[in-house]
Order: sequence, then structure tokens, then C-alpha cells
Amino acid sequence: MKLKKAERQKRIVTAITANAALGVSELAADLGVSKQTVRRDLDELSVNGEVNRTYGGAAARPAGLEPSFMERRHMSVAERAQIAEVASELFGDGETIMIGPGVTTHHFAQVLATRYNRLQVFTNSLGVATIMANNSSNRVVLTPGEYDPAEGCVCGAETLAFLEKFRADTAVFSASGVDEDGVYEVHSGTAWVDRAMLQRSNRHILLLPHTKFDEPRLELICPLSALDIFVADQRPEGGLLDALNSQDVEIKTPVL
Repeated sequence: MKLKKAERQKRIVTAITANAALGVSELAADLGVSKQTVRRDLDELSVNGEVNRTYGGAAARPAGLEPSFMERRHMSVAERAQIAEVASELFGDGETIMIGPGVTTHHFAQVLATRYNRLQVFTNSLGVATIMANNSSNRVVLTPGEYDPAEGCVCGAETLAFLEKFRADTAVFSASGVDEDGVYEVHSGTAWVDRAMLQRSNRHILLLPHTKFDEPRLELICPLSALDIFVADQRPEGGLLDALNSQDVEIKTPVL
């Protein structure tokens, strides 16, 4: 049976992850498609950050590396926009929110700033702070810390100590990956800030595109039990879905 593009690409990512690296010929034979089709799939998956393109094939992404913030801005744009719309519906005027860094949280901030007023926003992301401040009714607090130009945010001991002084209604964060064991981050400084925001907030919301499902990365931010709501562009499947359900995590996706 001829596979649909999405299913074919999912199988490609699974095969490459299991084998560390595979060639175009091997993938084409396994999937029963042309080498040209596989090359197009690999090019698209590489642009989306799901695999690393190599000469003659592709390799799995290293657990401790990911594209920079500026590079990720061009990945999964439509998916992140959908997530932002769904997540923004979970809020109202006057709430206090801690927002972590990342491309998906930038999309979320863009919707939030136009939809609600009198928000109090604490963030370590310069981009999120700038976006939220475009609505003059909002109070925006940018944490102190050491600036990371690759990620457009600040982190470090000063950031963590500052967050300890406040409490928020909700923490909203993204991540580098998620699997049955929890939520992962490549950047250790970001992971520590995310943990601090979760500790200082009553409700915890993770925003994550489906391209990061079943992706254990370098550092565990938190187990799935720490989440209240998981917002994604597609509903998880298999073991990840079972794990989320077992921890009573509410799953929000766009209504198709």
C-alpha cells in the first residue's frame, strides 16, 4: 500500500533514529518509493530539523545539539501558529504568566498580546518581552541574567534567584523534545529557568509541535506528571499518548 507523505516521513525518521544513519537507497527500498522521493523527504525533514542531511542519506540529530533560534524560526511555522491560537484560548485578561524562551512561545506571545489586556508577564526571552510590551496595558518584567545570543534569552544564577521572588498563575514553556519519560531541553540554562518557572506557577502548559514527539534530548526538564496541559498541532499517539493520559495531562490540539 502506498504510504501518504506524512506517514512515509514518520517512518523515515523512526528508521534513522533506530539506525543512527541510513542511505537514500536503503530507505527507498524499504519504503518502496523512488530515490528522488526519498531525497525530497530528507530535504524537507532536514529543513524542519528532524534529521541531519548527509552525503547520500541522513543521520539522527545529536541529543545535545539543535539549530539556533534564528534557524528554528523557519521550521514548522504553520504548526507553531496553530499551537499559539489554541494555547491563547486558555487565558484571560489580568492574568500573571511566566513565559519561557523559544520559537513556539514567540508565536504564542504574538497572539496573547493582541487578544488580552492587563497581563503581567515574566520572561527571560527578549523577543517575548518586546512582543508583550507592544500592548501598553501589559506589565512586562524581563529577568536579569547572562545573555545567550544564539537563543535570544538570559539565563544563569541571577535569573533563578529573581524568579524565586514571584508567583504566577501559569507557566508556559516549549522544549527540545518529549517522550514517555518527560520533557527535554538541549540548552541547560533554559532547562533550569523552565524548572524555576514551573516551581513558581500554579498551572503548567507545554507548547510543542509534533516534530518533537518521541524525541529524548540532552536534559530532562520535568516528568510528564508536572504538566497540566499539553498543546500541540497534532494529537500524540502510541506510548506518548498513553503516558500523558496516565498522568491526567489535558491534551489540546486544533479542531480540524
